[in-house]
Amino acid sequence: MRDMDVRKLRLLSELDARGTVAEVASSLHMTPSAVSQQIAALGREVGVQLIEPDGRRVRLTGAAKVLVEHAHNILAEVERAWTGLTSYTTGNRVQVRIAGHDGVLGGLGLDVAVRLREVRPDLLVSLHEVSPDQSVAMLLRGEVDVLLGAEIGFEPIVGNGRLLATSVVIDQFDLVLPACHRLACAPTVGLTDLAMDTWVFVNDSMCREIGLAACQAAGFRPTVAHALGDWATTLAAVRMGLGVALVPRLMLTELPPGVVARTPIGEPLRHHVVAITRTGTEQAPHIAVVLDTLTSVIDGRGQRDIA
Repeated sequence: MRDMDVRKLRLLSELDARGTVAEVASSLHMTPSAVSQQIAALGREVGVQLIEPDGRRVRLTGAAKVLVEHAHNILAEVERAWTGLTSYTTGNRVQVRIAGHDGVLGGLGLDVAVRLREVRPDLLVSLHEVSPDQSVAMLLRGEVDVLLGAEIGFEPIVGNGRLLATSVVIDQFDLVLPACHRLACAPTVGLTDLAMDTWVFVNDSMCREIGLAACQAAGFRPTVAHALGDWATTLAAVRMGLGVALVPRLMLTELPPGVVARTPIGEPLRHHVVAITRTGTEQAPHIAVVLDTLTSVIDGRGQRDIA
């Protein structure tokens, strides 16, 4: 009988997706030497060479590429088996762990958690605010079940057969100005109108990069006066007149007093919000209900018309 270690197949799949042994090791909390040894052992098990030198790096052989295609299916079936056993191994309350960065988790995750408490009181829902690069690794290690985030910030999922991205909504960024700002009541406001203003950015790498890129595309480099830790503090800084900001519309469901939100003229500034799961888990009842609830929350806000 021919046996293959599922854990080694995961490493091979990760190497195909991430490209380097060092990145695989970092994402899975292993040493590069351990990763290389495990993949070499898998090669001995199947009787073919799986990696070959490529300068200072390594690349997958043709045989490895064939094995990766089958590994995706095998790993998805393993995930289905584990999720099918969830209700038997965790008692009456099934845990579902949702992770994401502040720009999405704060705008959607809290509402989803509240709705799930109403429709599925048997679920134990937990939210985790983490950066995109950390959360993808956490998902692959099985530490969280669903990721919420902007597609632009999750490049590691591209071409990774172990991960499945489900579209949630196309969100739009709005300009947020102090209520006393000279353009607060102007007929239209564009990014270039604010080229001489000071700006407030949140310390969310994805949202910061989108905002900086938009300003540069409009022909100016913004003067970033403040880089703050969350959206509530960012909006408070704007209210106090410390600058202007670009904020995802998901975060503006309840606009605080003292600030106004304006849709900038020109090409809309958007980001595609996705829910990411491990392939094979998306139909598990405790995860499928999260995806359905995301859709319900978005539809309740009327935001699916943004696109």
